[in-house]
Amino acid sequence: MKKIQTNTIILLAALSACKSIPPESSDYLEAKRHLESAQLSIEQLDALTSPHIPTPDKKELMSNFLKETHNAIPALERLASKNNAWAQYRLGLALTVPFTPPEERNRSCPLFKKSANQGYLPAIYALAGMCSKEITQAQLTMLLEQSLNDSEKFNTYYPAPAIIYRRCHKNMPYALAMPNLTRSAFEAEAYFDLSMAMPAAKTPEQREKRLAYLEAAKDRDCPAAQRHIDNLPPLKNPIETKK
Repeated sequence: MKKIQTNTIILLAALSACKSIPPESSDYLEAKRHLESAQLSIEQLDALTSPHIPTPDKKELMSNFLKETHNAIPALERLASKNNAWAQYRLGLALTVPFTPPEERNRSCPLFKKSANQGYLPAIYALAGMCSKEITQAQLTMLLEQSLNDSEKFNTYYPAPAIIYRRCHKNMPYALAMPNLTRSAFEAEAYFDLSMAMPAAKTPEQREKRLAYLEAAKDRDCPAAQRHIDNLPPLKNPIETKK
């Protein structure tokens, strides 16, 4: 009897493990493979700064970037239809590449919004950066706060390309490739942006909250946060204010 029970437990554990594997994993791996190839091509294209490099090399890299991005779309579509936040974001990006028909390109903002509403930080920044009419500052603040409270659930989907003006680190304005940021790097930007979005710290509570955001950004390697921490004005003593 004990042997039967043991075998049953092992079988149930195996079935449970199978269920824990996302049903979309094959689509995820397929899309990821194509997107990584596309990213490599566009990064190599960025590296070709020498005027002595033949033009055909550049054309081939751009062609491969477009081809591999396009090849990822079917798998991304299937994943996005299952409400996968990563796929919604990456599909939105894929539809912004050159030569995409306008009607397809117009799908990007709704896809970013669906992903952002699930708390995926890269999509929140894409929504704010590319679809600014779709989101207010108050909504952006709320989404950033909610995302930071539950960011671990998307740990698998980092690093991710970023549509973001970085305040914590130097931007590369002339690069064709979007920077691939880690989860920690996205969080650093989010905490720093939240601190900057706050009104002037006039009360102990406001100052404490801003300081907490800045400390969180600093802990995630944001040098700008330390400068703002150093420049936080001290709160005035209420007694001195009355005088």
